[in-house]
Amino acid sequence: MKDKILAILIKHKVKGEIQDEFLDHYLTRYEHLLSNGISKKAAAQKTFSEINIKQLKRANKAIFFIHQKRKIQIAMLAISLFTLLSILQFTTSVESNPEVIVDHEIMQSDSIQLGKLLDGPIHVSSHFGLRKHPLMQKELLHKGIDLKANIGDAVYSPLDGIVEKVGYDQKRGNYIELSHAEGYTTRYYHLSKVSLGKNQAITKGKKIGEVGSSGMALSPHLHFEISKKETLKDPRDYLRV
Repeated sequence: MKDKILAILIKHKVKGEIQDEFLDHYLTRYEHLLSNGISKKAAAQKTFSEINIKQLKRANKAIFFIHQKRKIQIAMLAISLFTLLSILQFTTSVESNPEVIVDHEIMQSDSIQLGKLLDGPIHVSSHFGLRKHPLMQKELLHKGIDLKANIGDAVYSPLDGIVEKVGYDQKRGNYIELSHAEGYTTRYYHLSKVSLGKNQAITKGKKIGEVGSSGMALSPHLHFEISKKETLKDPRDYLRV
């Protein structure tokens, strides 16, 4: 399945980090369909039917400009137009996912007790699950939740653990991935600063970085994911509402 999707992307000249973004989205969609009991053949047909070449080209251009604006100063008219389109796209995705405000403490789920992620209450602006992607303009699986915050706000580890990955790429921006007991993994994207190094042991409540808008982020926020034994979980299942 991966090779077939990749062949389509290569045929239409979708390369590099942008190729990884689309490949990840369509493979996630395929796995999501399988998890709902659909046969492999039906899931593959459904996934291929959703690959829209015109949408690929539009998103390809949009993502290109997001990357370029971080490297060079472009004409004021182009910046104004891009900013306006970005705001409209972001507003659309947020309106389809009404904001939910919850306490920063997280309740017990399974056998773990998570601590806080941010100081003060959490504002959920985009939820886990299918949502309208602001660049691709179609429903794709959002693997975590987006939490509204300001640049520089502290981000904390909700559990004891170890730093598995830390780095930067054009999609996730500055990111960090932590492993915890019982097969749990948590991920934090779009940071402005990462405070830890790979393989470093951490304790619950330790600062791991600061909120930012790096990578493919249209505004400052924290993207937070949680999985158990490589199975994605809805972070809201752990929120104390």
